[in-house]
Amino acid sequence: GRLIEAAGCKGLAVGGARVSDLHANFIVHDGTGTARDIAALMAEVQRRVSDQFGVWLLPEIEWWGDGPIPGAFRAAPPGADGGAR
Repeated sequence: GRLIEAAGCKGLAVGGARVSDLHANFIVHDGTGTARDIAALMAEVQRRVSDQFGVWLLPEIEWWGDGPIPGAFRAAPPGADGGAR
């Protein structure tokens, strides 16, 4: 949560999902947020934290959805450090 907040992601939103204003380690939705919104928001937070601090955040949850695994749930992209700290 500390890195997410330091990267300026509190309140960041995609569709109906946003990073909590109270604790940056939580994603909340407004009742219209979809799994796609949440996965896209997670990916954007990962990118911002990686760009600013060189740390690739790994989700604490597992993807059980249908279809392909969203990027936020995959291994770190080339050039990222590959693990949360």
